[in-house]
Amino acid sequence: MRLLSTVAIFTLTCVGVVGCAQKRTTATAKPIDANGVTASSSTEQVPEKKPRFASDAPVYLDGKSVGVIRFVELPPSVKAKVIKLPGGYSQTNFTFNDYFKAIGVDVAKIQALHLYGGKRTVVVDAAELHRMGDKLQFSFIRGDRGKVRMEWPAQKLNVNTTIDMLTRVAIYVDKQPPHLDSEGDLAMPDGTKVAEDKMPYVDTEAGNGTRVYIDGSYVATVKRRKLGEDLRVPAQDEQDVRFSLAGYTRTLGVDGANAKAIDFISGDDVVGRVDGAAAKQLSFSLPRHNQGRISVDLPSTASEMSHVRVSSVQIFVKTDPPARTLVDPKSVVEMGGGGGGGGTSANGSAPAADDD
Repeated sequence: MRLLSTVAIFTLTCVGVVGCAQKRTTATAKPIDANGVTASSSTEQVPEKKPRFASDAPVYLDGKSVGVIRFVELPPSVKAKVIKLPGGYSQTNFTFNDYFKAIGVDVAKIQALHLYGGKRTVVVDAAELHRMGDKLQFSFIRGDRGKVRMEWPAQKLNVNTTIDMLTRVAIYVDKQPPHLDSEGDLAMPDGTKVAEDKMPYVDTEAGNGTRVYIDGSYVATVKRRKLGEDLRVPAQDEQDVRFSLAGYTRTLGVDGANAKAIDFISGDDVVGRVDGAAAKQLSFSLPRHNQGRISVDLPSTASEMSHVRVSSVQIFVKTDPPARTLVDPKSVVEMGGGGGGGGTSANGSAPAADDD
């Protein structure tokens, strides 16, 4: 009876995986020209509406924010590993080593890696990190969207604990990493206990706001206090304070007008892609009660624009933009403005197989 129950549970889990992977009506992302008109307006873009919630897993390098782990915000150089599962199913995993290299971290120099899951912290020292190598992986609960899930290798681990869902990551290269004290609590090198709600060496934790990436590398989070008056552009409504997108990109050291493409991300969805010429015409605002995120007018149809909240802007100057699907921004607005995560909170995937 126990074996039969296990099979039944696995069958129901697989059914849940299939149910969570229903087709979404999307269209291949196409640039829009300087007049804000898509290259083709004949493709209907009506995605399946999905619940949204925060899925960001902030990453810190020696206390400095270097981005978040989220499927649509992974650097283009991070390659997927397709893991075959029983029953003909598969799962897409990513290795931490690939991710670290993609954000410019020399894996050989990592002194310690701390993986947070709610109130628990997994302390991985350099020896164990190098021993696990590419077997230390992560995935997303809905394949290409949703929260980050740890994928532990099927081997004995020399760590203090394990976690299921990943909420924060701390990498230590140059700074001396915190350690576990005699009571099993995280402590700074001088022995001071780390407060439960604090990240070591972090002055200001990564919070709300629109993240900006250039060629896959995180460079900034848009902050109202850092937007100079010289970036303001005229608006029809005097109360609507707007800023030039191309002007803002120049403050980051690149000219958006020369970009190969600029992608606008709302949560787990790509809601717009423009070329450099179109970027000259775009502006953004920072409305109140918008969780610190910018709002941009993006084309929903050939004759209609949608004011959509954007969680990240990805600028491709030297590298080619990845092939992506485009979700109608109007559908994101109807679901509350975007900026959250896609997917559900249920963990309905079958266990990952070892990659050997």
